[in-house]
Amino acid sequence: MLEGWEQLEFGLGDEAKLCERNSIEYVSFPIPDRGFPRTDLALVLAEELHAEIRAGKEAFALISDARGVRVPDTEEQENWLGSI
Repeated sequence: MLEGWEQLEFGLGDEAKLCERNSIEYVSFPIPDRGFPRTDLALVLAEELHAEIRAGKEAFALISDARGVRVPDTEEQENWLGSI
């Protein structure tokens, strides 16, 4: 959510490179201070994140099957994940 100059100011200029080096997808979605993003771009990002979250739910089922135990471990953990 930081703008490019803010990333540099806070010492985060290499964030994208570090993520790539560690096989982490880096997503930059800068929002100007006291401003807001373009709605169309925010909706695209929200849809992409929603798809990733759905894929994560499917991953939990696959992990549960492979391990032979429930993942997440508790109903409370599952409820928490569902709430975010």
